[in-house]
Amino acid sequence: MTSIDNEKLAKETLQRYFGFADFRPGQLAIVLSILNKQNTLAILPTGGGKSICFQVPGLIFPGVSIIISPLISLMKDQVDHLLAKNITATFINSQLDKNIIEQRIAGLYQNQYKFLYLAPERLNNKNIIELCLKIKISMICVDEAHCISMWAHQFRPAYKKIPEFLKKIEKKEEKIVISAFTATATSLVKKEIKELLELEPCQEFSSSFLRENLLFHNLICQNQAEKNIYLIKILKMYPQENAVIYCSTRAACEKLCLLLRSLQPDLAIAFYHGGMEKAARQNTQDQFLAGDLQIIIATNAFGMGVDKADVRLVVHYQVPANLENYYQEAGRAGRDGQASYCYLLYNEQDLLIQRGLLAKSYQDQPQHPRQAIELDKIKKMKSYALSKTCLEQIIENYFKAEKISTKNNQKRSDKSRNLPNKAIKNCQHCYLCLNLQLYLDQEEIDHIQHLLMINQQLTRVISQQYSLFKKQAFLLPCVYHQQTIEALAITRQKFQAQSLLPGIGSAYFQLKINQLKIDK
Repeated sequence: MTSIDNEKLAKETLQRYFGFADFRPGQLAIVLSILNKQNTLAILPTGGGKSICFQVPGLIFPGVSIIISPLISLMKDQVDHLLAKNITATFINSQLDKNIIEQRIAGLYQNQYKFLYLAPERLNNKNIIELCLKIKISMICVDEAHCISMWAHQFRPAYKKIPEFLKKIEKKEEKIVISAFTATATSLVKKEIKELLELEPCQEFSSSFLRENLLFHNLICQNQAEKNIYLIKILKMYPQENAVIYCSTRAACEKLCLLLRSLQPDLAIAFYHGGMEKAARQNTQDQFLAGDLQIIIATNAFGMGVDKADVRLVVHYQVPANLENYYQEAGRAGRDGQASYCYLLYNEQDLLIQRGLLAKSYQDQPQHPRQAIELDKIKKMKSYALSKTCLEQIIENYFKAEKISTKNNQKRSDKSRNLPNKAIKNCQHCYLCLNLQLYLDQEEIDHIQHLLMINQQLTRVISQQYSLFKKQAFLLPCVYHQQTIEALAITRQKFQAQSLLPGIGSAYFQLKINQLKIDK
Protein backbone atom coordinates (compact mmCIF):
# COMPACT_ATOMS: atom_id res chain seq x y z
CA MET A 1 0.00 0.00 0.00
CA THR A 2 1.09 3.57 -0.62
CA SER A 3 1.29 6.09 2.21
CA ILE A 4 -1.88 7.72 0.83
CA ASP A 5 -3.70 4.37 1.00
CA ASN A 6 -2.47 3.79 4.55
CA GLU A 7 -3.59 7.27 5.61
CA LYS A 8 -7.05 6.74 4.15
CA LEU A 9 -7.37 3.32 5.76
CA ALA A 10 -6.17 4.66 9.12
CA LYS A 11 -8.76 7.45 9.11
CA GLU A 12 -11.53 5.07 8.05
CA THR A 13 -10.59 2.71 10.91
CA LEU A 14 -10.49 5.61 13.38
CA GLN A 15 -13.96 6.74 12.28
CA ARG A 16 -15.46 3.24 12.23
CA TYR A 17 -14.29 2.02 15.62
CA PHE A 18 -13.65 5.16 17.67
CA GLY A 19 -16.04 7.68 16.10
CA PHE A 20 -13.43 10.39 15.48
CA ALA A 21 -13.32 12.25 12.16
CA ASP A 22 -9.57 12.83 12.35
CA PHE A 23 -6.50 12.16 14.46
CA ARG A 24 -5.09 14.53 17.04
CA PRO A 25 -1.91 16.36 16.04
CA GLY A 26 1.01 13.91 15.95
CA GLN A 27 -1.04 10.71 16.10
CA LEU A 28 -1.28 10.02 12.36
CA ALA A 29 2.49 10.09 11.81
CA ILE A 30 2.94 7.44 14.53
CA VAL A 31 0.15 5.27 13.08
CA LEU A 32 1.66 5.47 9.57
CA SER A 33 5.13 4.59 10.89
CA ILE A 34 3.75 1.40 12.47
CA LEU A 35 1.65 0.58 9.38
CA ASN A 36 4.84 0.89 7.32
CA LYS A 37 6.29 -1.82 9.62
CA GLN A 38 8.92 0.47 11.08
CA ASN A 39 9.99 0.04 14.69
CA THR A 40 8.59 3.04 16.51
CA LEU A 41 9.22 4.90 19.78
CA ALA A 42 6.60 7.49 20.74
CA ILE A 43 6.72 9.91 23.66
CA LEU A 44 3.22 11.28 24.20
CA PRO A 45 1.98 13.26 27.21
CA THR A 46 -0.52 11.86 29.69
CA GLY A 47 -3.91 12.17 28.04
CA GLY A 48 -2.29 12.53 24.61
CA GLY A 49 -4.15 9.59 23.07
CA LYS A 50 -1.32 7.07 22.80
CA SER A 51 -3.67 4.05 22.85
CA ILE A 52 -5.20 5.10 19.54
CA CYS A 53 -1.72 5.11 18.01
CA PHE A 54 -1.24 1.37 18.46
CA GLN A 55 -4.88 0.26 18.44
CA VAL A 56 -5.61 1.61 14.94
CA PRO A 57 -2.65 -0.26 13.32
CA GLY A 58 -3.56 -3.34 15.37
CA LEU A 59 -7.05 -3.31 13.85
CA ILE A 60 -5.63 -2.98 10.34
CA PHE A 61 -2.90 -5.63 10.62
CA PRO A 62 -4.08 -9.19 9.77
CA GLY A 63 -2.75 -10.91 12.90
CA VAL A 64 -2.82 -10.43 16.66
CA SER A 65 -1.21 -7.44 18.38
CA ILE A 66 0.34 -8.08 21.78
CA ILE A 67 0.35 -5.19 24.25
CA ILE A 68 2.80 -5.54 27.14
CA SER A 69 1.34 -3.55 30.01
CA PRO A 70 2.60 -3.12 33.60
CA LEU A 71 -0.63 -3.05 35.61
CA ILE A 72 -3.46 -5.56 35.84
CA SER A 73 -6.01 -2.78 36.37
CA LEU A 74 -4.67 -0.92 33.35
CA MET A 75 -4.97 -4.04 31.18
CA LYS A 76 -8.53 -4.65 32.27
CA ASP A 77 -9.55 -1.02 31.64
CA GLN A 78 -8.04 -1.08 28.14
CA VAL A 79 -9.71 -4.38 27.26
CA ASP A 80 -13.06 -3.18 28.62
CA HIS A 81 -12.82 -0.04 26.46
CA LEU A 82 -12.07 -2.12 23.37
CA LEU A 83 -14.87 -4.61 24.05
CA ALA A 84 -17.29 -1.69 24.47
CA LYS A 85 -16.41 -0.70 20.89
CA ASN A 86 -16.97 -4.25 19.61
CA ILE A 87 -13.23 -4.83 19.24
CA THR A 88 -12.11 -8.34 20.19
CA ALA A 89 -9.52 -8.19 22.97
CA THR A 90 -8.45 -10.16 26.01
CA PHE A 91 -5.79 -10.22 28.71
CA ILE A 92 -3.89 -12.89 30.59
CA ASN A 93 -2.40 -12.34 34.02
CA SER A 94 -1.58 -14.21 37.21
CA GLN A 95 -4.86 -13.31 38.92
CA LEU A 96 -6.98 -15.27 36.45
CA ASP A 97 -8.21 -18.78 37.15
CA LYS A 98 -6.28 -21.50 35.31
CA ASN A 99 -9.38 -22.58 33.37
CA ILE A 100 -10.05 -19.03 32.19
CA ILE A 101 -6.44 -18.70 30.99
CA GLU A 102 -6.76 -21.94 29.05
CA GLN A 103 -10.03 -20.75 27.47
CA ARG A 104 -8.43 -17.48 26.38
CA ILE A 105 -5.37 -19.24 24.94
CA ALA A 106 -7.71 -21.56 23.02
CA GLY A 107 -9.53 -18.51 21.71
CA LEU A 108 -6.25 -17.02 20.50
CA TYR A 109 -5.44 -20.22 18.61
CA GLN A 110 -8.84 -19.88 16.93
CA ASN A 111 -8.20 -16.23 15.90
CA GLN A 112 -10.94 -14.89 18.16
CA TYR A 113 -8.96 -11.83 19.33
CA LYS A 114 -7.20 -8.88 17.70
CA PHE A 115 -5.48 -7.73 20.90
CA LEU A 116 -3.79 -9.66 23.69
CA TYR A 117 -2.68 -7.75 26.79
CA LEU A 118 0.13 -9.37 28.80
CA ALA A 119 1.98 -8.44 31.97
CA PRO A 120 5.79 -8.63 31.56
CA GLU A 121 5.89 -11.37 34.22
CA ARG A 122 4.05 -13.71 31.81
CA LEU A 123 6.67 -13.48 29.06
CA ASN A 124 8.72 -16.46 30.24
CA ASN A 125 5.65 -18.70 30.45
CA LYS A 126 6.09 -21.76 28.18
CA ASN A 127 2.44 -21.78 27.09
CA ILE A 128 2.62 -18.12 26.09
CA ILE A 129 5.84 -18.61 24.11
CA GLU A 130 4.41 -21.68 22.37
CA LEU A 131 1.25 -19.73 21.55
CA CYS A 132 3.23 -16.84 20.06
CA LEU A 133 5.24 -19.20 17.86
CA LYS A 134 2.07 -20.75 16.38
CA ILE A 135 -0.23 -17.78 15.83
CA LYS A 136 0.29 -14.82 13.51
CA ILE A 137 1.59 -11.83 15.46
CA SER A 138 1.77 -8.58 13.51
CA MET A 139 2.82 -6.15 16.24
CA ILE A 140 4.16 -6.08 19.77
CA CYS A 141 3.61 -2.85 21.65
CA VAL A 142 5.49 -2.08 24.87
CA ASP A 143 3.34 0.31 26.87
CA GLU A 144 4.90 2.41 29.66
CA ALA A 145 8.22 1.56 28.01
CA HIS A 146 10.24 3.65 30.47
CA CYS A 147 9.82 0.74 32.93
CA ILE A 148 12.57 -1.13 31.04
CA SER A 149 15.24 1.45 31.85
CA MET A 150 17.23 1.39 35.07
CA TRP A 151 17.44 5.19 34.78
CA ALA A 152 13.66 5.62 34.79
CA HIS A 153 11.42 6.52 37.74
CA GLN A 154 9.35 3.32 37.56
CA PHE A 155 12.03 0.77 36.69
CA ARG A 156 10.47 -2.69 36.65
CA PRO A 157 12.85 -5.67 36.51
CA ALA A 158 10.26 -7.85 34.75
CA TYR A 159 10.51 -5.53 31.73
CA LYS A 160 14.05 -6.83 31.26
CA LYS A 161 12.48 -10.09 30.06
CA ILE A 162 11.04 -8.41 26.97
CA PRO A 163 14.19 -8.58 24.75
CA GLU A 164 14.62 -12.30 25.49
CA PHE A 165 10.92 -12.89 24.78
CA LEU A 166 11.18 -11.08 21.42
CA LYS A 167 14.11 -13.27 20.38
CA LYS A 168 12.25 -16.46 21.34
CA ILE A 169 9.19 -15.67 19.23
CA GLU A 170 11.02 -14.09 16.28
CA LYS A 171 10.05 -15.59 12.91
CA LYS A 172 12.33 -15.28 9.91
CA GLU A 173 9.50 -15.37 7.36
CA GLU A 174 7.67 -12.32 8.70
CA LYS A 175 8.54 -9.14 10.52
CA ILE A 176 6.88 -8.39 13.83
CA VAL A 177 6.67 -4.63 14.24
CA ILE A 178 7.87 -3.37 17.63
CA SER A 179 6.43 -0.16 19.03
CA ALA A 180 7.14 1.44 22.39
CA PHE A 181 5.16 4.17 24.15
CA THR A 182 5.68 6.28 27.23
CA ALA A 183 4.51 9.64 28.56
CA THR A 184 7.76 10.93 30.04
CA ALA A 185 11.37 9.96 29.45
CA THR A 186 14.71 11.72 29.69
CA SER A 187 17.11 11.39 26.76
CA LEU A 188 19.04 8.78 28.74
CA VAL A 189 15.89 6.69 29.28
CA LYS A 190 14.94 6.94 25.59
CA LYS A 191 18.42 5.80 24.60
CA GLU A 192 18.20 2.75 26.86
CA ILE A 193 14.68 1.87 25.64
CA LYS A 194 15.95 1.76 22.05
CA GLU A 195 19.06 -0.23 22.97
CA LEU A 196 17.34 -2.86 25.13
CA LEU A 197 14.43 -3.40 22.75
CA GLU A 198 16.83 -3.29 19.77
CA LEU A 199 14.53 -0.83 18.00
CA GLU A 200 17.19 0.64 15.71
CA PRO A 201 16.57 1.53 12.97
CA CYS A 202 13.71 3.31 14.65
CA GLN A 203 11.25 6.10 13.96
CA GLU A 204 11.09 8.33 17.03
CA PHE A 205 8.19 10.71 17.72
CA SER A 206 8.10 13.11 20.61
CA SER A 207 5.16 15.41 21.15
CA SER A 208 5.67 18.14 23.72
CA PHE A 209 4.92 16.61 27.09
CA LEU A 210 4.36 20.11 28.54
CA ARG A 211 0.73 20.68 29.45
CA GLU A 212 -0.32 24.28 28.82
CA ASN A 213 -3.71 23.81 30.48
CA LEU A 214 -2.10 23.07 33.86
CA LEU A 215 -1.10 25.78 36.33
CA PHE A 216 1.67 24.75 38.74
CA HIS A 217 2.04 26.23 42.20
CA ASN A 218 4.60 25.34 44.89
CA LEU A 219 4.00 26.20 48.54
CA ILE A 220 6.83 26.05 51.07
CA CYS A 221 5.46 24.90 54.42
CA GLN A 222 7.52 25.39 57.57
CA ASN A 223 5.50 22.92 59.66
CA GLN A 224 2.56 20.55 59.57
CA ALA A 225 0.04 23.14 60.72
CA GLU A 226 1.00 25.45 57.87
CA LYS A 227 0.70 22.59 55.38
CA ASN A 228 -2.79 21.71 56.60
CA ILE A 229 -3.98 25.30 56.49
CA TYR A 230 -2.71 25.64 52.91
CA LEU A 231 -4.47 22.40 51.95
CA ILE A 232 -7.77 23.57 53.40
CA LYS A 233 -7.42 26.96 51.68
CA ILE A 234 -6.81 25.19 48.36
CA LEU A 235 -9.84 22.91 48.76
CA LYS A 236 -12.00 25.94 49.63
CA MET A 237 -10.81 27.60 46.40
CA TYR A 238 -12.16 24.67 44.36
CA PRO A 239 -15.15 23.45 46.41
CA GLN A 240 -16.97 21.65 43.59
CA GLU A 241 -14.02 20.23 41.67
CA ASN A 242 -12.82 16.65 41.41
CA ALA A 243 -9.45 16.33 43.11
CA VAL A 244 -6.63 13.87 43.71
CA ILE A 245 -4.41 14.40 46.76
CA TYR A 246 -1.16 12.41 46.70
CA CYS A 247 0.66 11.27 49.84
CA SER A 248 3.91 9.33 50.11
CA THR A 249 2.74 6.72 52.61
CA ARG A 250 -0.34 4.63 53.25
CA ALA A 251 -0.64 5.90 56.83
CA ALA A 252 -0.61 9.52 55.64
CA CYS A 253 -3.44 8.78 53.20
CA GLU A 254 -5.68 7.31 55.88
CA LYS A 255 -4.95 9.98 58.48
CA LEU A 256 -5.45 12.84 56.07
CA CYS A 257 -8.73 11.30 54.94
CA LEU A 258 -9.89 11.13 58.58
CA LEU A 259 -8.87 14.72 59.09
CA LEU A 260 -10.77 16.08 56.10
CA ARG A 261 -13.84 14.02 57.00
CA SER A 262 -13.74 15.45 60.52
CA LEU A 263 -13.66 18.96 59.13
CA GLN A 264 -16.39 18.34 56.56
CA PRO A 265 -18.38 15.16 57.28
CA ASP A 266 -20.47 15.43 54.12
CA LEU A 267 -17.42 15.52 51.84
CA ALA A 268 -17.38 12.65 49.32
CA ILE A 269 -13.83 11.53 49.99
CA ALA A 270 -11.91 8.24 50.28
CA PHE A 271 -8.33 6.98 50.41
CA TYR A 272 -6.57 4.57 48.04
CA HIS A 273 -3.30 2.69 48.47
CA GLY A 274 -1.62 -0.63 47.74
CA GLY A 275 -2.27 -2.01 51.22
CA MET A 276 -6.03 -2.17 50.68
CA GLU A 277 -7.87 -5.29 49.63
CA LYS A 278 -8.16 -5.55 45.86
CA ALA A 279 -11.97 -5.29 45.92
CA ALA A 280 -11.85 -2.18 48.14
CA ARG A 281 -9.31 -0.51 45.86
CA GLN A 282 -11.36 -1.28 42.77
CA ASN A 283 -14.54 -0.04 44.42
CA THR A 284 -12.89 3.25 45.41
CA GLN A 285 -11.49 3.74 41.91
CA ASP A 286 -14.85 2.93 40.30
CA GLN A 287 -16.66 5.38 42.60
CA PHE A 288 -14.22 8.15 41.73
CA LEU A 289 -14.47 7.49 38.00
CA ALA A 290 -18.28 7.43 38.23
CA GLY A 291 -18.39 10.75 40.09
CA ASP A 292 -19.64 9.31 43.39
CA LEU A 293 -16.44 10.50 45.08
CA GLN A 294 -15.20 14.07 44.70
CA ILE A 295 -11.78 13.67 46.32
CA ILE A 296 -9.45 10.70 46.48
CA ILE A 297 -6.36 10.67 48.71
CA ALA A 298 -3.82 8.24 47.33
CA THR A 299 -0.29 6.99 47.13
CA ASN A 300 1.30 6.60 43.70
CA ALA A 301 -0.48 3.23 43.48
CA PHE A 302 -3.33 5.32 42.07
CA GLY A 303 -2.86 6.93 38.69
CA MET A 304 -1.41 4.87 35.86
CA GLY A 305 -4.25 4.06 33.50
CA VAL A 306 -6.89 5.98 35.47
CA ASP A 307 -8.80 7.80 32.78
CA LYS A 308 -10.94 10.53 34.34
CA ALA A 309 -11.02 13.59 32.15
CA ASP A 310 -12.48 16.17 34.53
CA VAL A 311 -10.02 16.12 37.45
CA ARG A 312 -9.44 19.83 38.06
CA LEU A 313 -7.12 19.70 41.04
CA VAL A 314 -4.08 17.61 41.95
CA VAL A 315 -2.37 18.34 45.27
CA HIS A 316 0.87 16.69 46.35
CA TYR A 317 0.48 16.79 50.12
CA GLN A 318 3.93 15.25 50.44
CA VAL A 319 6.86 15.60 48.07
CA PRO A 320 7.23 12.68 45.63
CA ALA A 321 10.52 10.90 45.02
CA ASN A 322 11.30 12.46 41.64
CA LEU A 323 10.16 14.84 38.94
CA GLU A 324 8.99 12.02 36.67
CA ASN A 325 6.51 10.82 39.30
CA TYR A 326 5.46 14.36 40.08
CA TYR A 327 4.79 15.39 36.51
CA GLN A 328 3.04 12.14 35.65
CA GLU A 329 0.80 12.36 38.72
CA ALA A 330 0.11 16.07 38.22
CA GLY A 331 -0.87 15.13 34.67
CA ARG A 332 -3.97 13.36 36.03
CA ALA A 333 -5.49 16.84 36.09
CA GLY A 334 -7.14 18.37 33.04
CA ARG A 335 -7.02 15.43 30.66
CA ASP A 336 -9.95 17.05 28.82
CA GLY A 337 -7.75 20.05 27.99
CA GLN A 338 -9.56 22.43 30.35
CA ALA A 339 -7.68 24.65 32.80
CA SER A 340 -6.67 22.67 35.91
CA TYR A 341 -4.44 23.24 38.91
CA CYS A 342 -1.48 21.43 40.48
CA TYR A 343 -0.15 22.28 43.94
CA LEU A 344 2.98 20.98 45.64
CA LEU A 345 3.08 21.39 49.44
CA TYR A 346 6.76 21.20 50.31
CA ASN A 347 8.17 20.51 53.75
CA GLU A 348 11.76 19.46 54.40
CA GLN A 349 10.57 16.50 56.47
CA ASP A 350 9.02 14.96 53.33
CA LEU A 351 12.49 14.41 51.90
CA LEU A 352 13.34 12.30 54.94
CA ILE A 353 10.31 10.12 54.17
CA GLN A 354 11.53 9.58 50.60
CA ARG A 355 15.10 8.86 51.70
CA GLY A 356 13.76 6.40 54.28
CA LEU A 357 11.63 4.59 51.69
CA LEU A 358 14.63 4.46 49.37
CA ALA A 359 16.94 3.06 52.04
CA LYS A 360 14.37 0.42 52.90
CA SER A 361 14.12 -0.62 49.24
CA TYR A 362 17.87 -1.20 49.05
CA GLN A 363 18.60 -2.41 52.59
CA ASP A 364 19.83 -5.73 51.19
CA GLN A 365 21.84 -4.05 48.42
CA PRO A 366 23.17 -0.80 49.93
CA GLN A 367 25.74 -0.37 47.14
CA HIS A 368 23.30 -0.91 44.29
CA PRO A 369 23.97 1.75 41.60
CA ARG A 370 20.30 2.57 41.28
CA GLN A 371 20.19 3.90 44.84
CA ALA A 372 22.58 6.70 43.86
CA ILE A 373 20.37 7.46 40.86
CA GLU A 374 17.28 7.74 43.07
CA LEU A 375 19.10 9.95 45.60
CA ASP A 376 20.06 12.30 42.78
CA LYS A 377 16.42 12.45 41.71
CA ILE A 378 15.33 13.40 45.25
CA LYS A 379 17.84 16.29 45.18
CA LYS A 380 16.42 17.48 41.86
CA MET A 381 12.91 17.28 43.30
CA LYS A 382 14.01 19.54 46.15
CA SER A 383 15.55 22.02 43.70
CA TYR A 384 12.28 22.15 41.78
CA ALA A 385 10.22 22.70 44.92
CA LEU A 386 12.42 25.58 46.07
CA SER A 387 12.93 27.13 42.64
CA LYS A 388 12.46 30.87 42.18
CA THR A 389 12.42 30.68 38.39
CA CYS A 390 10.00 29.25 35.81
CA LEU A 391 8.85 25.77 36.89
CA GLU A 392 8.15 24.67 33.34
CA GLN A 393 11.70 25.47 32.31
CA ILE A 394 13.06 23.25 35.10
CA ILE A 395 10.83 20.36 34.00
CA GLU A 396 11.72 20.87 30.35
CA ASN A 397 15.45 20.95 31.08
CA TYR A 398 15.17 17.88 33.29
CA PHE A 399 13.61 15.70 30.61
CA LYS A 400 16.04 16.96 27.98
CA ALA A 401 19.06 16.12 30.14
CA GLU A 402 21.47 13.79 28.32
CA LYS A 403 23.00 12.29 31.45
CA ILE A 404 22.86 12.19 35.22
CA SER A 405 24.29 15.36 36.70
CA THR A 406 27.97 15.47 37.45
CA LYS A 407 29.52 18.10 39.69
CA ASN A 408 30.15 20.26 36.62
CA ASN A 409 26.56 19.87 35.47
CA GLN A 410 25.39 20.80 38.95
CA LYS A 411 27.53 23.95 38.90
CA ARG A 412 25.99 24.94 35.55
CA SER A 413 22.52 24.26 36.98
CA ASP A 414 23.25 26.38 40.04
CA LYS A 415 24.42 29.24 37.82
CA SER A 416 21.27 29.02 35.70
CA ARG A 417 19.10 29.40 38.80
CA ASN A 418 20.88 32.66 39.59
CA LEU A 419 20.27 34.23 36.18
CA PRO A 420 18.15 37.39 36.13
CA ASN A 421 14.45 36.86 35.36
CA LYS A 422 14.74 38.31 31.85
CA ALA A 423 17.02 35.39 30.87
CA ILE A 424 14.56 32.80 32.15
CA LYS A 425 11.64 31.37 30.22
CA ASN A 426 8.23 32.83 31.05
CA CYS A 427 5.73 30.01 30.58
CA GLN A 428 2.64 31.92 31.79
CA HIS A 429 1.23 28.86 33.51
CA CYS A 430 3.26 28.51 36.68
CA TYR A 431 2.76 30.72 39.72
CA LEU A 432 6.22 32.29 39.41
CA CYS A 433 5.74 33.42 35.82
CA LEU A 434 2.20 34.62 36.52
CA ASN A 435 3.33 36.32 39.73
CA LEU A 436 0.58 34.56 41.67
CA GLN A 437 1.20 33.63 45.28
CA LEU A 438 -1.10 31.91 47.71
CA TYR A 439 -0.18 33.22 51.15
CA LEU A 440 -1.24 33.05 54.79
CA ASP A 441 -2.72 36.13 56.40
CA GLN A 442 -1.70 37.29 59.86
CA GLU A 443 -4.71 35.62 61.51
CA GLU A 444 -3.70 32.26 60.03
CA ILE A 445 -0.07 32.72 61.04
CA ASP A 446 -1.18 33.50 64.59
CA HIS A 447 -3.41 30.43 64.51
CA ILE A 448 -0.46 28.25 63.51
CA GLN A 449 1.53 29.53 66.47
CA HIS A 450 -1.44 28.82 68.73
CA LEU A 451 -1.71 25.29 67.37
CA LEU A 452 2.00 24.69 67.87
CA MET A 453 1.69 25.78 71.49
CA ILE A 454 -1.34 23.51 72.00
CA ASN A 455 0.51 20.69 70.31
CA GLN A 456 3.37 20.97 72.79
CA GLN A 457 0.95 21.00 75.71
CA LEU A 458 -0.95 17.96 74.46
CA THR A 459 2.25 16.09 73.78
CA ARG A 460 3.40 16.71 77.34
CA VAL A 461 0.06 15.69 78.87
CA ILE A 462 -0.29 12.50 76.83
CA SER A 463 3.33 11.48 77.39
CA GLN A 464 2.70 11.68 81.14
CA GLN A 465 -0.32 9.39 80.83
CA TYR A 466 1.16 6.68 78.62
CA SER A 467 4.43 5.05 79.59
CA LEU A 468 4.93 3.94 75.97
CA PHE A 469 5.30 7.57 74.99
CA LYS A 470 7.58 8.68 77.81
CA LYS A 471 10.87 7.88 76.11
CA GLN A 472 9.68 8.24 72.53
CA ALA A 473 10.31 11.29 70.41
CA PHE A 474 7.04 12.06 68.65
CA LEU A 475 4.76 14.93 67.71
CA LEU A 476 1.06 15.24 67.21
CA PRO A 477 0.42 16.95 63.89
CA CYS A 478 -1.05 20.42 64.06
CA VAL A 479 -4.40 20.60 62.33
CA TYR A 480 -6.33 23.71 61.35
CA HIS A 481 -10.00 23.72 62.28
CA GLN A 482 -12.13 26.80 62.88
CA GLN A 483 -14.55 25.19 65.34
CA THR A 484 -12.63 22.46 67.15
CA ILE A 485 -9.10 21.46 67.99
CA GLU A 486 -10.13 17.82 68.37
CA ALA A 487 -8.69 16.90 64.97
CA LEU A 488 -5.28 17.14 66.58
CA ALA A 489 -5.81 13.52 67.61
CA ILE A 490 -4.90 12.38 64.09
CA THR A 491 -1.22 11.78 64.55
CA ARG A 492 1.86 11.34 62.46
CA GLN A 493 3.25 8.52 64.62
CA LYS A 494 6.64 6.94 64.34
CA PHE A 495 5.30 3.67 65.70
CA GLN A 496 2.09 1.61 65.74
CA ALA A 497 0.13 2.41 68.89
CA GLN A 498 -3.33 3.23 67.58
CA SER A 499 -5.19 1.59 70.46
CA LEU A 500 -3.36 3.67 73.07
CA LEU A 501 -3.77 6.99 71.35
CA PRO A 502 -6.87 9.07 72.03
CA GLY A 503 -8.84 9.40 68.84
CA ILE A 504 -11.42 11.67 67.29
CA GLY A 505 -14.42 12.06 69.59
CA SER A 506 -12.84 10.23 72.52
CA ALA A 507 -13.93 11.25 76.02
CA TYR A 508 -10.31 11.19 77.17
CA PHE A 509 -9.20 13.64 74.54
CA GLN A 510 -12.14 15.94 75.21
CA LEU A 511 -11.23 15.89 78.88
CA LYS A 512 -7.67 16.93 78.18
CA ILE A 513 -8.90 19.74 75.94
CA ASN A 514 -11.04 21.03 78.78
CA GLN A 515 -8.17 20.71 81.25
CA LEU A 516 -5.98 22.79 78.97
CA LYS A 517 -8.79 25.35 78.65
CA ILE A 518 -8.59 25.42 74.89
CA ASP A 519 -11.16 27.71 73.35
CA LYS A 520 -13.05 26.14 70.48
